[in-house]
Amino acid sequence: MTRFLAFLLFLGLSILIFASVGWGAPAYGQDTTEARFRAGMEALNAAHAIADREARDERLDEAIAAFRAILVDRPELVRVRLELARAFFLKEEDTLARRHFEQVLAGEVPPAVAANIVRFLRIMRARRRWEAQFGMAVAPDSNLNAASGERTIFLDTVFGRLPFTLDDPVKPKSGLGVSVWGGGEYQHPLTDRLRLRAGANASIREYKGGDFDRHFLAAHLGPRRLIGARTEASLLATVERQWTAGAPETDRFGLRLEGEHRL
Repeated sequence: MTRFLAFLLFLGLSILIFASVGWGAPAYGQDTTEARFRAGMEALNAAHAIADREARDERLDEAIAAFRAILVDRPELVRVRLELARAFFLKEEDTLARRHFEQVLAGEVPPAVAANIVRFLRIMRARRRWEAQFGMAVAPDSNLNAASGERTIFLDTVFGRLPFTLDDPVKPKSGLGVSVWGGGEYQHPLTDRLRLRAGANASIREYKGGDFDRHFLAAHLGPRRLIGARTEASLLATVERQWTAGAPETDRFGLRLEGEHRL
């Protein structure tokens, strides 16, 4: 009887220990993760067969929500992140798709998977057409007229650097203005890897009275070559003009060589 009671005590303690460490139990949230993944894949696969853009985007949104919910708790699941990137790709939200594709590519993935990701990245870079940016800010300036405020100035002469005293030195003027800038670009496809870039950008900085206003306008035109999935180069002809207080101040013409390689 004593041995039997000891055995029961040992068995009870063993069950408590195994239960406390989760022995024999499924991983936390595994059932929920699998259910969400299945729901996401069903929505993603269904989106492929839908021709209507609005209805297709609704199914893609369902897939995106399911995959994102999984990654909140399990960010290490590469397959889920790949499917999320693919959903963004199909919805043509290329910035988000690129972010997740590149995050997967930064890890250790099979060569076939890496090659497929590179193909997606190349397609996204090739289908990019329009770009635009806009901004606005308050522009305080404590020295609008670029004055030194000094009574004595030094000038270089044939006799060396000599001091001169100003009878009425110009004092710095302060002011509060507004700065607005923006621009855009369109890329027209010529071949699979060659684009023609055409764009312009402008900025306006204005103050009360208009004496210290500055305006800037620039335009560019030239080819863009897609060298690889992460590398590109452009050669652009540029023209620029700057105005100060409403009058033209400088004109510039030239060529600009641009290169980009995404790590």
